[in-house]
Amino acid sequence: MATTGPVFRRGIRRPQVLWTDDHRLRTTGRQLESEAGIGGSLGPIITPTTSIRQAIGMLGSDGGRLFFSEGVWIFDGSISASNPNIHFLSTSPGKTVFKRPSTSTTTTSLLTFTGDGVTIEGIRFIDEVKNALAVLRFEGDAATVKGCVFEDVKAGVYVTDANDSLIKCNRFQTVKDRAVEIDSSANVDGHLVNDNIFTPSTDGDNDVYFGDDVSESGIFSNNFAPNGKISYKAGQDIVGDETTNVIQAADITVRP
Repeated sequence: MATTGPVFRRGIRRPQVLWTDDHRLRTTGRQLESEAGIGGSLGPIITPTTSIRQAIGMLGSDGGRLFFSEGVWIFDGSISASNPNIHFLSTSPGKTVFKRPSTSTTTTSLLTFTGDGVTIEGIRFIDEVKNALAVLRFEGDAATVKGCVFEDVKAGVYVTDANDSLIKCNRFQTVKDRAVEIDSSANVDGHLVNDNIFTPSTDGDNDVYFGDDVSESGIFSNNFAPNGKISYKAGQDIVGDETTNVIQAADITVRP
């Protein structure tokens, strides 16, 4: 007879669980292991009693994963990290909050990463500084921003002089300036902006901006931006229009 759950062996001090092929019960720990296990090890769980700077200091020169619990981290300034392969992962997506209050006098990006392969996943960002730059700034290749919320910020994600970024499944709400900007002083490519939700910028700027030298395989698709705006330069191989996104054709600007 087929089983649909765990089978317990009796007669031993500690019951063992034998999982069948169709089991559905998985503990949170097992989920974390499958999501984040690399080389048999897990990153530390970071709570608000540990600062972001201290958490980054736990990583080696080759980076690593940091799991952030539910809670609020208050920024008074900004933080830069040069390690490659840093991965910030929320254990409670949307409830891990990085916030900079309006009383801060720092306007630079909340977090700047210069190494390759950085991933930020599941964090909610709030930046109340009036003239602040983008919350996240990436200067290395293969950056990923996934499942994050940008709320009450001046600008969201800024990628500069880098290739192969992925901006996916984020929610940009009450962003005053550009939600996503990808720019460069030399030709870069491989940038994907997919499956995001954009509310229109309150300053009337472009919600998604591809710079003049962003070329080849730039893709803007499956985004929900019914009143949003996108801008890119004519002649660049940027794929994305009203047929592949929820966006008005009049809100797509092709610059000469």
